[in-house]
Amino acid sequence: MGLINRMLESTIISSQVIESSHSIWIDATADQVSGHIESMPNKFPVFKALERWPLLAVRIFLIGGFKRGIKMLFSKSYYEMAKSNMSKPLAVGGSFGPFVLTEADRGRKYFFSLKTTLFNLEAGYLMDSDGSGARLSLALASSNPNMVQRIYWPFVRPMHFILAIKTLSVIRKDVEKAH
Repeated sequence: MGLINRMLESTIISSQVIESSHSIWIDATADQVSGHIESMPNKFPVFKALERWPLLAVRIFLIGGFKRGIKMLFSKSYYEMAKSNMSKPLAVGGSFGPFVLTEADRGRKYFFSLKTTLFNLEAGYLMDSDGSGARLSLALASSNPNMVQRIYWPFVRPMHFILAIKTLSVIRKDVEKAH
């Protein structure tokens, strides 16, 4: 029951907004955490298996990148090219799959926009530090979601919750190991 309560507490759904935020404490500075996120080839690391073909193609497809997901699924060379592009450093305006980097404020914020058939949202990392460590949050927000988004989100929310917690845990492990 604790897991269900945490899911409900961290997610807000209404006809005007979908929001979700999950946080974790990291034994490092916010600047160190931010530097690590900037250097990660996969900006939302979860399980290595989910980064391999065909699972990466399915992930892209499920977040609404239908064309890109189908191309990746049926063309291994397209998958290799897309994976190679996704591991390059990003500047504001650059893309990581269907995510476009919209804000990069080192030590504070690293945010993307995602505009697909199923999602029109902003998602990314927020960081703050108190000198003894940093809090890293993975947040997403969709203002005025359309009907498709409001119908799809309740089905995706449990998986998002699990993947968000896993993503934050992977980042914490990697940052603490490096520092």
